[in-house]
Amino acid sequence: MRGLLRRGIRTLDTQSVYAKWAENYPAQAHNALMEVEQDALLSLLPDVCGKQVLDLGCGSGRYTRVLRKSGAGFAFGVDLSRAMLRAGHAVHAGHVAQADWLAIPFPADTFDVIVSGLTIGHVYDLTAALAEAARVLKVDGALLYSSFHPLGHSLGWQRTFQTSDGEAFAVESYAHLIADHFAAAQAAQLRLVALHEPRLKQGEAPVALVARLEKSIDGNE
Repeated sequence: MRGLLRRGIRTLDTQSVYAKWAENYPAQAHNALMEVEQDALLSLLPDVCGKQVLDLGCGSGRYTRVLRKSGAGFAFGVDLSRAMLRAGHAVHAGHVAQADWLAIPFPADTFDVIVSGLTIGHVYDLTAALAEAARVLKVDGALLYSSFHPLGHSLGWQRTFQTSDGEAFAVESYAHLIADHFAAAQAAQLRLVALHEPRLKQGEAPVALVARLEKSIDGNE
């Protein structure tokens, strides 16, 4: 199934994969893994009504749409892939920028809430990624993000898609261990206040890692 974790598929870099995938990439959770990931992330979402919110790695606008429906005062999207931004133009309503997670094009202390769905695993340097997100997050703000569970990487799983002519590809990603998330949060002076590990079925291995971090004036103390 498109988007699920599989083994033994040719891997391409992020830009190349999403350039091929963008045309047919839905702006909603489109498989079982994404459904449980989204449920877990939204269970941690604070009230965004009237808030300044960033969808980091917004793609075709899955979380942008949710944030706007939840009453966000301003929801902006940032993504590395121009093709994905174009695919979601109707959702984004022009409030987007093409940019790398490690160079978010906003000044410090801009956003009340940052949400990122299944994107941070594409970033090699987790510590730098959380530090940059913390930079643009206001004091008392919240950062929520999800990633494929590192256990899946150890089992050889990959995130894949299939082109219209039947050719399958996997997207380049990095396995950040749970300990890495705690260490990166501490280095960024963010408090990791919740960590969920959703499963497709009870008793099965977790398929995603979902975190909520908060920025306080005292850092992570």
